[in-house]
Amino acid sequence: MIIKKTYFLFCFLLFANTINATFEYFYPVDYCKKNNTTLIMHQNSLQKTTLLLWDHISNTTIEGLWSLFNPLNIQILPDESGFSFLDNGRLRIKYFNKRSAKTIDFDHYIYNVYGLNWINSQQCIFSAKYTDYYSIFSCSIDGSVQCLVTQDKSHCIYPQKIDDTLFYIQQNSQINSIKSCNFTNTQANNSHLINFNNSILFLNMISSSKGFVVEHNTSYEKEDKKNIAHFYFTQITHVNGTWESKRLFAFNIPLCLLLPHYDEFICESLLPLMPRIIDNKIYFINADHYDNSLKSYVFDSETQQIMENIFIGKNYFVPILSDKKLIFGGQLNHINDIIVHPF
Repeated sequence: MIIKKTYFLFCFLLFANTINATFEYFYPVDYCKKNNTTLIMHQNSLQKTTLLLWDHISNTTIEGLWSLFNPLNIQILPDESGFSFLDNGRLRIKYFNKRSAKTIDFDHYIYNVYGLNWINSQQCIFSAKYTDYYSIFSCSIDGSVQCLVTQDKSHCIYPQKIDDTLFYIQQNSQINSIKSCNFTNTQANNSHLINFNNSILFLNMISSSKGFVVEHNTSYEKEDKKNIAHFYFTQITHVNGTWESKRLFAFNIPLCLLLPHYDEFICESLLPLMPRIIDNKIYFINADHYDNSLKSYVFDSETQQIMENIFIGKNYFVPILSDKKLIFGGQLNHINDIIVHPF
Protein backbone atom coordinates (compact mmCIF):
# COMPACT_ATOMS: atom_id res chain seq x y z
CA MET A 1 0.00 0.00 0.00
CA ILE A 2 1.33 3.45 -0.92
CA ILE A 3 0.98 6.04 1.83
CA LYS A 4 1.48 9.64 0.75
CA LYS A 5 4.07 11.91 2.42
CA THR A 6 5.96 9.27 4.37
CA TYR A 7 9.03 9.47 2.21
CA PHE A 8 9.91 11.25 -0.97
CA LEU A 9 10.97 9.26 -4.01
CA PHE A 10 12.55 11.37 -6.70
CA CYS A 11 11.20 9.85 -9.89
CA PHE A 12 13.55 10.40 -12.77
CA LEU A 13 13.69 8.23 -15.87
CA LEU A 14 17.21 6.85 -16.35
CA PHE A 15 17.08 5.69 -19.92
CA ALA A 16 14.95 8.23 -21.77
CA ASN A 17 14.34 7.99 -25.48
CA THR A 18 15.92 11.39 -26.01
CA ILE A 19 18.30 11.74 -28.95
CA ASN A 20 21.50 13.79 -28.47
CA ALA A 21 20.32 14.95 -25.06
CA THR A 22 22.58 15.92 -22.20
CA PHE A 23 22.25 13.41 -19.40
CA GLU A 24 21.68 14.96 -15.98
CA TYR A 25 21.51 13.09 -12.68
CA PHE A 26 19.92 14.03 -9.40
CA TYR A 27 20.42 11.78 -6.36
CA PRO A 28 20.88 12.00 -2.56
CA VAL A 29 24.39 11.54 -1.18
CA ASP A 30 24.14 12.09 2.60
CA TYR A 31 21.90 13.24 5.42
CA CYS A 32 22.53 15.67 8.30
CA LYS A 33 20.33 14.71 11.24
CA LYS A 34 21.19 17.85 13.23
CA ASN A 35 19.79 20.14 10.52
CA ASN A 36 17.28 17.62 9.14
CA THR A 37 18.81 18.25 5.73
CA THR A 38 19.47 15.90 2.81
CA LEU A 39 22.46 16.61 0.57
CA ILE A 40 21.61 16.05 -3.08
CA MET A 41 23.99 15.78 -6.01
CA HIS A 42 22.98 17.34 -9.31
CA GLN A 43 25.17 16.34 -12.23
CA ASN A 44 24.39 19.06 -14.74
CA SER A 45 26.69 17.66 -17.44
CA LEU A 46 29.85 15.60 -17.86
CA GLN A 47 31.82 18.66 -16.75
CA LYS A 48 29.62 20.10 -13.99
CA THR A 49 28.18 18.98 -10.65
CA THR A 50 26.19 21.01 -8.12
CA LEU A 51 25.24 20.34 -4.50
CA LEU A 52 21.70 21.04 -3.29
CA LEU A 53 20.52 21.13 0.33
CA TRP A 54 16.99 19.92 0.94
CA ASP A 55 15.55 21.18 4.24
CA HIS A 56 12.91 18.69 5.36
CA ILE A 57 11.30 21.10 7.85
CA SER A 58 10.58 23.89 5.37
CA ASN A 59 10.58 21.51 2.36
CA THR A 60 12.83 23.91 0.45
CA THR A 61 15.97 23.32 -1.56
CA ILE A 62 18.93 25.70 -1.95
CA GLU A 63 22.38 25.47 -3.50
CA GLY A 64 24.93 24.33 -0.92
CA LEU A 65 28.09 25.63 -2.62
CA TRP A 66 29.26 28.36 -4.93
CA SER A 67 28.75 27.48 -8.57
CA LEU A 68 32.51 27.52 -9.27
CA PHE A 69 32.89 24.20 -7.39
CA ASN A 70 32.45 20.75 -8.93
CA PRO A 71 31.87 18.65 -5.80
CA LEU A 72 32.33 14.86 -5.64
CA ASN A 73 32.43 12.35 -2.78
CA ILE A 74 30.40 14.55 -0.44
CA GLN A 75 30.35 13.44 3.22
CA ILE A 76 28.82 14.86 6.38
CA LEU A 77 31.45 15.42 9.10
CA PRO A 78 31.11 13.19 12.19
CA ASP A 79 29.98 16.13 14.39
CA GLU A 80 27.57 17.28 11.61
CA SER A 81 29.03 20.80 11.66
CA GLY A 82 29.45 20.67 7.89
CA PHE A 83 30.51 18.43 5.05
CA SER A 84 33.60 17.63 3.03
CA PHE A 85 33.91 17.22 -0.72
CA LEU A 86 36.52 16.72 -3.40
CA ASP A 87 36.72 19.47 -6.00
CA ASN A 88 39.01 18.96 -8.99
CA GLY A 89 41.30 16.82 -6.85
CA ARG A 90 41.36 19.15 -3.82
CA LEU A 91 39.82 18.38 -0.44
CA ARG A 92 37.50 21.08 0.88
CA ILE A 93 35.21 21.51 3.89
CA LYS A 94 32.05 23.60 4.00
CA TYR A 95 30.78 24.36 7.50
CA PHE A 96 27.09 25.13 7.77
CA ASN A 97 27.77 28.32 9.78
CA LYS A 98 30.34 29.64 7.28
CA ARG A 99 29.72 31.21 3.90
CA SER A 100 32.90 29.98 2.23
CA ALA A 101 34.40 26.52 1.90
CA LYS A 102 37.74 25.80 3.54
CA THR A 103 40.46 24.28 1.36
CA ILE A 104 42.74 21.66 2.91
CA ASP A 105 46.21 22.31 1.49
CA PHE A 106 48.27 19.14 1.93
CA ASP A 107 51.80 19.66 3.23
CA HIS A 108 53.02 16.82 0.97
CA TYR A 109 52.51 16.33 -2.75
CA ILE A 110 49.82 13.70 -3.26
CA TYR A 111 47.15 13.38 -5.93
CA ASN A 112 44.15 11.28 -7.03
CA VAL A 113 42.60 11.28 -3.56
CA TYR A 114 39.70 8.85 -3.14
CA GLY A 115 38.12 6.40 -0.69
CA LEU A 116 38.04 9.12 1.97
CA ASN A 117 36.64 8.43 5.46
CA TRP A 118 36.44 10.76 8.45
CA ILE A 119 37.54 9.10 11.70
CA ASN A 120 36.62 12.26 13.63
CA SER A 121 35.81 15.84 12.67
CA GLN A 122 39.50 16.80 12.66
CA GLN A 123 41.09 13.84 10.88
CA CYS A 124 40.38 11.71 7.82
CA ILE A 125 42.01 8.77 6.05
CA PHE A 126 42.12 8.12 2.31
CA SER A 127 44.01 6.56 -0.58
CA ALA A 128 46.16 8.74 -2.84
CA LYS A 129 49.19 8.62 -5.09
CA TYR A 130 52.59 10.16 -4.63
CA THR A 131 54.34 7.55 -6.81
CA ASP A 132 52.83 5.27 -9.44
CA TYR A 133 50.93 3.36 -6.76
CA TYR A 134 48.23 4.25 -4.25
CA SER A 135 49.15 4.49 -0.59
CA ILE A 136 47.07 5.20 2.51
CA PHE A 137 47.32 8.54 4.29
CA SER A 138 45.84 10.32 7.27
CA CYS A 139 45.24 14.04 7.12
CA SER A 140 44.26 16.70 9.66
CA ILE A 141 42.18 19.71 8.70
CA ASP A 142 45.31 21.87 9.03
CA GLY A 143 46.71 19.99 6.03
CA SER A 144 49.32 17.89 7.81
CA VAL A 145 49.59 14.53 6.07
CA GLN A 146 51.07 11.26 7.28
CA CYS A 147 51.64 8.17 5.16
CA LEU A 148 50.20 5.20 7.04
CA VAL A 149 50.68 2.32 4.61
CA THR A 150 52.66 1.96 1.41
CA GLN A 151 53.73 -1.19 -0.43
CA ASP A 152 56.29 -1.60 -3.19
CA LYS A 153 54.54 -2.18 -6.54
CA SER A 154 51.12 -2.55 -4.89
CA HIS A 155 48.06 -0.37 -4.48
CA CYS A 156 46.78 0.13 -0.91
CA ILE A 157 43.22 1.40 -1.09
CA TYR A 158 39.86 1.81 0.71
CA PRO A 159 41.10 2.31 4.29
CA GLN A 160 38.73 1.63 7.19
CA LYS A 161 39.42 2.33 10.86
CA ILE A 162 37.71 0.24 13.55
CA ASP A 163 38.86 1.04 17.10
CA ASP A 164 42.68 0.92 16.91
CA THR A 165 42.83 -1.23 13.77
CA LEU A 166 43.30 -0.06 10.19
CA PHE A 167 41.85 -2.32 7.49
CA TYR A 168 42.64 -1.90 3.79
CA ILE A 169 42.81 -3.59 0.39
CA GLN A 170 46.15 -4.46 -1.19
CA GLN A 171 46.20 -5.00 -4.96
CA ASN A 172 48.85 -5.82 -7.53
CA SER A 173 49.13 -8.03 -10.62
CA GLN A 174 49.24 -11.16 -8.45
CA ILE A 175 47.21 -10.48 -5.31
CA ASN A 176 43.90 -9.03 -4.17
CA SER A 177 43.79 -9.20 -0.41
CA ILE A 178 42.50 -7.53 2.72
CA LYS A 179 45.06 -6.62 5.36
CA SER A 180 45.06 -4.95 8.77
CA CYS A 181 47.51 -3.23 11.08
CA ASN A 182 47.61 -1.15 14.23
CA PHE A 183 46.50 2.39 13.41
CA THR A 184 49.07 4.09 15.64
CA ASN A 185 51.92 1.80 14.54
CA THR A 186 51.20 0.75 10.98
CA GLN A 187 54.66 -0.73 10.41
CA ALA A 188 54.20 -3.35 13.14
CA ASN A 189 51.94 -6.41 13.14
CA ASN A 190 50.75 -6.00 9.56
CA SER A 191 48.35 -8.92 9.21
CA HIS A 192 47.13 -10.67 6.09
CA LEU A 193 43.42 -11.50 6.48
CA ILE A 194 42.02 -13.03 3.30
CA ASN A 195 42.74 -13.38 -0.45
CA PHE A 196 40.40 -12.97 -3.41
CA ASN A 197 40.72 -14.24 -6.97
CA ASN A 198 38.83 -11.19 -8.27
CA SER A 199 39.54 -7.50 -7.99
CA ILE A 200 37.95 -6.07 -4.84
CA LEU A 201 36.55 -2.60 -4.18
CA PHE A 202 34.65 -0.58 -1.56
CA LEU A 203 35.83 -2.29 1.62
CA ASN A 204 33.29 -1.49 4.37
CA MET A 205 34.10 -2.77 7.85
CA ILE A 206 31.21 -2.55 10.32
CA SER A 207 33.14 -4.15 13.19
CA SER A 208 36.56 -5.65 13.86
CA SER A 209 35.22 -9.08 12.87
CA LYS A 210 32.78 -8.32 10.06
CA GLY A 211 32.79 -6.34 6.86
CA PHE A 212 31.77 -6.25 3.23
CA VAL A 213 33.56 -5.88 -0.09
CA VAL A 214 32.58 -5.67 -3.75
CA GLU A 215 34.17 -8.19 -6.11
CA HIS A 216 34.67 -7.47 -9.80
CA ASN A 217 35.97 -10.29 -11.96
CA THR A 218 37.16 -8.57 -15.16
CA SER A 219 38.21 -5.15 -16.40
CA TYR A 220 35.64 -2.78 -17.88
CA GLU A 221 37.44 -2.89 -21.24
CA LYS A 222 37.01 -6.67 -21.51
CA GLU A 223 33.31 -6.33 -20.75
CA ASP A 224 32.66 -3.50 -23.18
CA LYS A 225 31.09 -5.77 -25.80
CA LYS A 226 28.68 -7.12 -23.19
CA ASN A 227 27.56 -3.59 -22.21
CA ILE A 228 27.47 -4.51 -18.51
CA ALA A 229 29.94 -4.90 -15.63
CA HIS A 230 29.54 -7.85 -13.25
CA PHE A 231 29.93 -7.57 -9.47
CA TYR A 232 29.44 -9.62 -6.30
CA PHE A 233 28.59 -8.22 -2.89
CA THR A 234 30.61 -10.31 -0.45
CA GLN A 235 30.59 -10.55 3.33
CA ILE A 236 33.81 -11.23 5.26
CA THR A 237 33.74 -12.51 8.85
CA HIS A 238 36.30 -13.57 11.44
CA VAL A 239 35.21 -16.98 12.76
CA ASN A 240 37.25 -19.20 15.10
CA GLY A 241 40.48 -17.40 14.31
CA THR A 242 40.01 -17.49 10.52
CA TRP A 243 38.64 -14.95 8.04
CA GLU A 244 35.98 -16.32 5.72
CA SER A 245 34.14 -14.84 2.74
CA LYS A 246 30.59 -15.43 1.54
CA ARG A 247 29.00 -13.99 -1.58
CA LEU A 248 25.58 -12.60 -0.69
CA PHE A 249 24.38 -11.67 -4.18
CA ALA A 250 25.52 -10.72 -7.68
CA PHE A 251 24.58 -7.53 -9.50
CA ASN A 252 25.27 -5.91 -12.87
CA ILE A 253 25.75 -2.27 -13.84
CA PRO A 254 25.47 -0.91 -17.42
CA LEU A 255 28.88 0.15 -18.67
CA CYS A 256 27.47 3.35 -20.14
CA LEU A 257 27.11 4.68 -16.57
CA LEU A 258 30.73 3.89 -15.66
CA LEU A 259 32.89 4.79 -18.66
CA PRO A 260 33.55 8.46 -19.50
CA HIS A 261 33.29 8.10 -23.28
CA TYR A 262 29.53 7.46 -22.93
CA ASP A 263 27.05 10.36 -22.73
CA GLU A 264 25.34 8.58 -19.81
CA PHE A 265 28.52 8.53 -17.70
CA ILE A 266 28.06 9.33 -13.99
CA CYS A 267 30.83 11.62 -12.71
CA GLU A 268 30.96 9.71 -9.41
CA SER A 269 30.98 6.45 -11.37
CA LEU A 270 30.17 3.50 -9.08
CA LEU A 271 29.74 5.52 -5.88
CA PRO A 272 25.95 6.16 -6.05
CA LEU A 273 25.33 2.68 -7.47
CA MET A 274 26.98 0.54 -4.81
CA PRO A 275 24.87 -1.56 -2.39
CA ARG A 276 24.00 0.27 0.84
CA ILE A 277 23.40 -1.27 4.25
CA ILE A 278 20.39 0.21 6.08
CA ASP A 279 19.53 -1.53 9.35
CA ASN A 280 19.45 -5.29 8.65
CA LYS A 281 18.82 -4.87 4.94
CA ILE A 282 21.08 -4.24 1.97
CA TYR A 283 19.65 -2.17 -0.88
CA PHE A 284 21.10 -2.66 -4.35
CA ILE A 285 20.33 -2.32 -8.04
CA ASN A 286 20.77 -4.76 -10.90
CA ALA A 287 20.63 -4.29 -14.67
CA ASP A 288 17.84 -6.20 -16.36
CA HIS A 289 19.10 -8.98 -18.62
CA TYR A 290 16.95 -7.91 -21.57
CA ASP A 291 17.13 -4.12 -21.75
CA ASN A 292 19.79 -3.08 -19.15
CA SER A 293 17.23 -1.05 -17.22
CA LEU A 294 17.97 -0.81 -13.50
CA LYS A 295 15.80 -2.67 -11.02
CA SER A 296 15.81 -2.09 -7.27
CA TYR A 297 16.26 -4.98 -4.82
CA VAL A 298 16.55 -5.61 -1.09
CA PHE A 299 18.65 -8.33 0.54
CA ASP A 300 17.39 -9.28 4.02
CA SER A 301 20.40 -10.17 6.21
CA GLU A 302 18.29 -12.16 8.65
CA THR A 303 16.42 -14.36 6.16
CA GLN A 304 19.14 -14.23 3.46
CA GLN A 305 16.35 -13.59 0.94
CA ILE A 306 16.27 -11.15 -1.98
CA MET A 307 13.12 -9.21 -2.86
CA GLU A 308 12.52 -6.86 -5.76
CA ASN A 309 11.30 -3.35 -4.88
CA ILE A 310 8.38 -3.56 -7.29
CA PHE A 311 6.78 -0.36 -5.92
CA ILE A 312 9.89 1.61 -6.93
CA GLY A 313 9.84 0.79 -10.63
CA LYS A 314 12.85 0.79 -12.94
CA ASN A 315 15.93 2.94 -13.35
CA TYR A 316 16.59 4.35 -9.89
CA PHE A 317 19.85 4.44 -7.97
CA VAL A 318 20.55 2.96 -4.54
CA PRO A 319 18.65 4.91 -1.83
CA ILE A 320 19.81 6.60 1.34
CA LEU A 321 17.89 6.83 4.62
CA SER A 322 16.96 10.41 5.39
CA ASP A 323 14.64 11.57 8.19
CA LYS A 324 12.99 8.12 8.31
CA LYS A 325 12.46 8.30 4.57
CA LEU A 326 14.10 6.36 1.77
CA ILE A 327 15.17 8.69 -1.02
CA PHE A 328 15.99 7.44 -4.50
CA GLY A 329 17.48 9.37 -7.42
CA GLY A 330 18.27 8.97 -11.08
CA GLN A 331 18.36 10.87 -14.34
CA LEU A 332 16.89 14.37 -14.36
CA ASN A 333 14.76 14.48 -17.48
CA HIS A 334 11.48 15.25 -15.78
CA ILE A 335 9.76 14.46 -12.48
CA ASN A 336 7.06 11.88 -13.03
CA ASP A 337 5.66 12.38 -9.55
CA ILE A 338 6.60 12.18 -5.88
CA ILE A 339 5.83 8.76 -4.42
CA VAL A 340 5.44 8.29 -0.69
CA HIS A 341 5.89 5.00 1.10
CA PRO A 342 6.75 4.02 4.70
CA PHE A 343 10.28 2.86 5.44
